[in-house]
Amino acid sequence: MVNLLLWRPQRLSVLGAKLGTLLGAVLLLGVLASAAYLATFWLIGQTAGQPGRLDPEFWSTLAATWGRGIALVLLASVLGFAIAALGRHTAAALGTVAAYVVVWEGGARLVMEMLDVGRPEQWMLTSYLAAALAGQAQFYDRYACTGQEFGSCGGMYTLNWAPSLLLLAGVAGLITVAAFVGFRRRDLI
Repeated sequence: MVNLLLWRPQRLSVLGAKLGTLLGAVLLLGVLASAAYLATFWLIGQTAGQPGRLDPEFWSTLAATWGRGIALVLLASVLGFAIAALGRHTAAALGTVAAYVVVWEGGARLVMEMLDVGRPEQWMLTSYLAAALAGQAQFYDRYACTGQEFGSCGGMYTLNWAPSLLLLAGVAGLITVAAFVGFRRRDLI
């Protein structure tokens, strides 16, 4: 691959082909693994259990959850590819994820708690990841009920899957664009 990137005049098309191949392989593996998983549980339900009612509502909910899961796997693949391309090594992607979890998800959460910041979950990508996986995520806002009578306010707010998935796709897209721009400008020596 290094030889091809050294001699090919359009290096970005090679990088794009690598990304496309990765996404195609991940999608194919995800579909095959999901089908095997579903078939296994269907077989278990038919032979050893009581499968219950498999009505259209069940299948639509399952399909929606599956679609969100596949979308998140593809986004994670794009993000890992982009970070590895930016850092020039696959280990850079793993190190970046570990640093994000320790510094931001742990450290920033602690600092926001000490500063008494309202709704700190809105600043954490894991909150949006949870909302995208589950369809929605509810969090408690301790300032929502300030000045209201006790019991008249729930104090909850919700993150839904569509804006969450859009935000995660935006983050992955920005990092991917930065990886392609950085790759284009990178000196080969």
